Amino acid sequence: MNDGDIDPADFGKWFDFANCLKSALEIIEGQAHFPEAKNLKTIFEVPSVVWDEQPYEDDGTLRGNKMTDDFVLAGFEVGASKTSKIRQKNQWRIVNNTRNGFQQFHGAGTRFVEKRFIESGADSILSKCARFVPDGEEAAYKIKPDFDAEQTLMGFYEMSENGKEINQKSNHRLVVEDDGTYKDQRKIMKYYKKPYTLNGFIPRY
Repeated sequence: MNDGDIDPADFGKWFDFANCLKSALEIIEGQAHFPEAKNLKTIFEVPSVVWDEQPYEDDGTLRGNKMTDDFVLAGFEVGASKTSKIRQKNQWRIVNNTRNGFQQFHGAGTRFVEKRFIESGADSILSKCARFVPDGEEAAYKIKPDFDAEQTLMGFYEMSENGKEINQKSNHRLVVEDDGTYKDQRKIMKYYKKPYTLNGFIPRY
């Protein structure tokens, strides 16, 4: 596997979908993941970006790999270098599911890439990945996030009982068992009940 690629063995039937999402995110996040300008420190330890040179590619060394066949970055918009265009082209082929056509993207990120605004997100780059959802799975946007703004889904114990909210001001009494151990009579959230169905919820203490 090349550095930065995802392994099909890790995603199974979801590989095409995951690979599309990865490419779409790298497009809309621009050059944040692929800085091209050399970053130097002045005598005052203040970072200074060098624009009057060709772009550099991260090769794992401190010096980087200077792309001598590219043009000087100064005067061009972010993401306009040959190096960026080649990377964007490969990413766009994965997202757009075609070898034809190329759309150049601004390297400064989402606000420059997706200028149109549709509240539903129907015009977003990420929406193109919906076609890769495997057959038989829930359609995109049908499963919606639950941000748990009321914080009723978090924690080890349930936050309500018989319709009454349980919060930090509520009184909780510990019951002493016959063997001398203490027991909290509050109901445990379903994910923490034995047998554990999700490894991430197994208590580590």
